[in-house]
Amino acid sequence: MKTFKHLYAQVCGFENLLIAYYKARKGKRGKTQVAGFERKPSTNGER
Repeated sequence: MKTFKHLYAQVCGFENLLIAYYKARKGKRGKTQVAGFERKPSTNGER
């Protein structure tokens, strides 16, 4: 089995998280939870 090291910074990088968010919201922009999440982007990453 191959081991990969030092991937945390790449996986949890801002650009990667933003791309994952765009993929996850696809087709769900009309829902109230997604609208609420988009309304306050600065507080969403603090959890």
